[in-house]
Amino acid sequence: MLSIASYQALEAKGVEKSAVTRAQVTHGSKSWKAAGVDAHAIIEVVAVENPQEALLFELELHFGLRVKEALSFRPREAERGEGIAIKLGTKGGLGRFVPFMKDPVKQAKQRDVLERARAWADEHNNKGEMGYPRLTMEEARTKYYHVLRKYGINKKAMGVASHGLRHQFAADMFEDITGHRPPAEGEQSPAWFKQNRELVDHAYKKVSEALGHWRKDISTAYLSSVSMMSKLQQQRIEKLIEIVQNTPGVAPGLLELGVKRAWLTGRAALGIEMPHNERFVLTVGLEEGVKWDVLHGVHALLQKLLPGRVMVTPLLGGVQPDDGVEVFLC
Repeated sequence: MLSIASYQALEAKGVEKSAVTRAQVTHGSKSWKAAGVDAHAIIEVVAVENPQEALLFELELHFGLRVKEALSFRPREAERGEGIAIKLGTKGGLGRFVPFMKDPVKQAKQRDVLERARAWADEHNNKGEMGYPRLTMEEARTKYYHVLRKYGINKKAMGVASHGLRHQFAADMFEDITGHRPPAEGEQSPAWFKQNRELVDHAYKKVSEALGHWRKDISTAYLSSVSMMSKLQQQRIEKLIEIVQNTPGVAPGLLELGVKRAWLTGRAALGIEMPHNERFVLTVGLEEGVKWDVLHGVHALLQKLLPGRVMVTPLLGGVQPDDGVEVFLC
């Protein structure tokens, strides 16, 4: 949870405590907004003592950057007339273009964030980067996540993770294109999405490209899809995700062993009812340079903390599983 001093700082700015405490989570969405957490209020609090990290959060929120991309970001080099070019720190080394929003208010905010990031990088980093000078990427990520813990920005305390800012960008961009919040947030009747399938597909494609994915179906991990999956199936999936995320020691243990990302796959990802003695499948991808023999440690960890519940499989080929439902570990 936030410290008393942080809540006092919020109140001084006219922000109610309820704006940054967990509310009922909108099913299927991992964005901070859907979790009832005011990202802008949190960023204001963080900026008082940690202005650099606050700017990193804003880059993730307003441009959909991954943490590594935000730390590698060079604002002066990235700016283009109608958006920004992301080249450094990208997954697989693939660059991409993130356009400014069409909505004038959202676009003005994006330009403001970019201008302030440029000023910060010019003053504090001789490479013009948003990251920490003289730190390796691994050290930089450790420092970044230390600040998250300082403010209680995690699933246990607030019900959100840093990656949720990227989800919120995806939802905001979807709304900018279609005029409606995405299916994951449940604000619009499924009938509207089916009646406007061409526009929705176009939005999925554009959001995927802005996020650095090149298949529109990947965006459903951020926006959800208009499917016939029953509410009961969705609840089963959410329950398994919560088991991994909320069981003490599981998520931090996986990260410490070198697991970078994890997905429910197989029957678990479809929300199919499983016998009590059947293990659900967790597919894991490892940090670059981590050898696959670390899976022995992963098996041992899960057997200790979730005995008889999980079967681990490696992610092969580096491609996110098509049927996978991501379990965010931080």
